[in-house]
Amino acid sequence: MCVGLNCALGASAMAPFLKRLSDCAECFVHVYSNAGLPNAMGGYDDTPADMARENVVFAKNGWVNMMGGCCGSTPPHIKAIYEACKDFAPRPLPTLGPPQMWLSGLEDFKIGPDTYNNCGLPFVNVGERCNIAGSRKFKRLIMEGKYPELMDIAKDQVEAGAHVVDINVDDGMLDGLAAMQKFVKMAVTEPDVSRVPFMIDSSKFDIVLAGLKWNQGKAIVNSISLKVGEELFIEHATLLRKHGAAVVVMAFDEQGQAATKEDKVRICKRSYDILVNEPVCFPPEDIIFDPNILTIGTGIEEHNAYGVDFIDACKTIKEICPWCKISGGVSNLSFGFRGANVIRESIHAVFLTEAAKSSGMDMGIVNAAEMLALKDVEEDLLEMCTDAVMNRTDKATEQLTEMSQWFFDCKQAKKDGTQPPRRPRFCKKQPRVVFDWEKNYVPRKQTEPPLPVSKPAQQHTPNPYVYDALASPRVVEARKKRPSLETSQFGDLRTTWTQPADLYPRGFPYFVRGRDSARSYISELFQTRITMYDG
Repeated sequence: MCVGLNCALGASAMAPFLKRLSDCAECFVHVYSNAGLPNAMGGYDDTPADMARENVVFAKNGWVNMMGGCCGSTPPHIKAIYEACKDFAPRPLPTLGPPQMWLSGLEDFKIGPDTYNNCGLPFVNVGERCNIAGSRKFKRLIMEGKYPELMDIAKDQVEAGAHVVDINVDDGMLDGLAAMQKFVKMAVTEPDVSRVPFMIDSSKFDIVLAGLKWNQGKAIVNSISLKVGEELFIEHATLLRKHGAAVVVMAFDEQGQAATKEDKVRICKRSYDILVNEPVCFPPEDIIFDPNILTIGTGIEEHNAYGVDFIDACKTIKEICPWCKISGGVSNLSFGFRGANVIRESIHAVFLTEAAKSSGMDMGIVNAAEMLALKDVEEDLLEMCTDAVMNRTDKATEQLTEMSQWFFDCKQAKKDGTQPPRRPRFCKKQPRVVFDWEKNYVPRKQTEPPLPVSKPAQQHTPNPYVYDALASPRVVEARKKRPSLETSQFGDLRTTWTQPADLYPRGFPYFVRGRDSARSYISELFQTRITMYDG
């Protein structure tokens, strides 16, 4: 195959364009220049020598494989070019590197190791604001038919850092086919918009084709999936390959949407095997999987793992599907906190940092203007968002909900002109110092107390307390006033109970000594005169 430049300009004016084409073309390159620019009479003034002198630059620099002439050139012109260039070697075919996704609008956009977004992540920003589901303003304007104002939304996205512009006009109250064609027709005439590639986004394949037919350059189609069945899936993919588009493949199949890591991996692998083999033979570098970013923080326990499941699935899919890309609708993740943009963008920052850096997520549909870098996330929010995204604790949703409510209350207080409420505090628990004797402690197995061996102990004979040993002056004075044993109604009252000191083992629970429980022992003790006099 050979690509090249023909007509329109003289050789000298073609030089910068030919150099750029030569630098990027993976095939042969040709050039057929005019004999200069047309004069006032419509003729061409460059002589064979002029044309040869200007064309020899192409051959000398090794930019071309074939040369010739177009308007104004004659056989003498062609002969002069041949004589000037015959001793130069043709342009060698380039050494092909690893496959890379190569998109284009008015400008080409190659997604590779050097692609970074405005937050410093190895990630492609797909602008979401030209999507009916992603912007209420866009929806209102397109319903009103205000297309010039829609172009301003698209321009703002590109200026804010969107590498690709997503276009979605799916709505039950709108003629999607006509709206897609009109929007793309206008967008390609706006250089500030059309310099970046488009993502033609629709669940209806006829709308996708309508957008592709008016698109210039190489676009992304979002999306196809196996939910329509394998036969129609192959038909759609084959047609998109003929259009030269890259394609987003959703993790859906005939049974429905993939929610768990296992289902995401299974469906994406099945789709990949169908696409890269006969009869489709889709370039693997142009396949983009969307394993479904689902909402976390809903209060439903099984939803808590959706974020970490997506991140884990990304890595596995990239490992088993060489050269594929991973994308997703990032705003879906934080949909439960809509209205609290600071919290939403903080969640996105944590999620994208983990997904892009650790698991190879390549792109996503985002609001580029409001994205936060991880370093810009507030410290307490960073901890809560990380807990929620990575499912580290059950309290994350509750804390984020409370923080979200605080943001709403602050907005209301500002509107009412009242004092804003105090910000909730969720402090991270800090570790304490651990000493060597703690680290080296060897746990001991708990043992039962030793059983008594003496006969009195086995018969639950009470253990005496020697009250005469109490020497407090108040106790001694009270003891003098007590009635004698002869007149006491308590015939068994004694001031000294003698009992061997080794009757019970050391440390044996005192309340077991002769009583079934501490309560019964204390109750009986407080019913005696001893307690009254001796404390």
